Formats: sequence, structure tokens, C-alpha cells
Amino acid sequence: MAKAKKATPQDLLALEEMRRTFDAASKASDNLDGKASALLRSSSIITSLFAALQLTLIDDQPSGLYIAGVVVLLLAYIILVIACTFSMYPRKYKTPVRADWDTLSEHIISIGHRDAVLRLANSYAKKSRHNRAINCQKASRIRLSSYIVAFNVILIVMLSTYTLR
Repeated sequence: MAKAKKATPQDLLALEEMRRTFDAASKASDNLDGKASALLRSSSIITSLFAALQLTLIDDQPSGLYIAGVVVLLLAYIILVIACTFSMYPRKYKTPVRADWDTLSEHIISIGHRDAVLRLANSYAKKSRHNRAINCQKASRIRLSSYIVAFNVILIVMLSTYTLR
């Protein structure tokens, strides 16, 4: 029986780098969730304050243009809520190895040290790519939400200017 090869320092370095990449994707996901939550909170406050202000300032007969602006504002806010919610919605992130004994035994414990290290490094790389793709989807939804918040603020300023005339 041939002696199992020991992992080289380069193998271990590659594994460590893949672990760092994997951890970075996990941290990025948490940061993106925080950004989506902050956007949702701030937009909710802005929209609520606008609604309260408008209730005190509005004429008995607002124009059709004003009503259309308010409807657009509310629709944009609903889209923002949906985009933020979907960006925070739990996704199936993948881990390098399933957390059950049979998988650990088959893929790591029963093989040589070097093969186990290389297999883990490869698995970390694959799962990191998958998790980064999920983060890219989250980021695009958060970017859309940011644009909607900016649009809503501009629309609120325009509607408030109209009301104060």
C-alpha cells in the first residue's frame, strides 16, 4: 500500500485562501442584508413623514397631476419593499462539505492528507463562486432600491413644492 502524500505548504496556503474567500462572501451577504434593511427603514420613515405632512397641507380638491404623483410614489415604495425583502430573503448558501458524518468520512477522513486538503480547497472555490452569484443578485436588488429611494425623495420634494404653492 502506497503511503498517502502529505499536503505541501502551497496546498495549505491554497486551502487557507479559499477559506478566506468563502468567509468574505459570507460577510458580504450579511453586509448586503444590513444595507437593504437600512434602505427599507429610511424609505419607510421618509414616506411616512411625507404622508403625514401632506395630510395637513393638502387642499380639498387636489389636482389629477398631484394624485398621479402620489400614486407613483406609493407604487415605487411598494416596489422598493419587494426588492429589499427579496434581497434579504434567505437563500441557499452552499458550504464546502455537508455537515454529516458519512460525507465527512467519504470526502475527507478516508483519503490521504494532501488529497483531502486539495479536495477541500476545490470545494471552497466552487461554493464561493455560487455564494458570490447570490450576493450579486442581492446587490443588484439593493442598487435598484437605492435608485427608488432617490426617485421617491425627488418626487416628494416636487409634490411638497406643489402643495406649498
